Amino acid sequence: MDCEKISVAGQAPALSPFLKVSLARTGDVTIFVGAKTGVSLGPAAGKVEAGVYVTIHGGTFTDAGVTASAKAALIAGPISLQTSLPGATVSFTNLSSALTSLVR
Repeated sequence: MDCEKISVAGQAPALSPFLKVSLARTGDVTIFVGAKTGVSLGPAAGKVEAGVYVTIHGGTFTDAGVTASAKAALIAGPISLQTSLPGATVSFTNLSSALTSLVR
């Protein structure tokens, strides 16, 4: 068994805010806050998730950005087809240097 990352998530039903915290084996802690919603109609279902995230390593902000993703599924009896649709992430790398230069 190889545990590279542990994640904990919580949310309310329908269009709802959520919080996801991930701890990587490298020491990175990523906090992701956003909103998600899902819908199902007969055998078809879909889910959309979007929000902002920050990554911290050793008490230093290392990354921040916005991300969005979508998933779809079709279930018919014992057959289940699932896919992740194209999503997008905009990352602001080298965040510590940018924040330090803004503070000066």
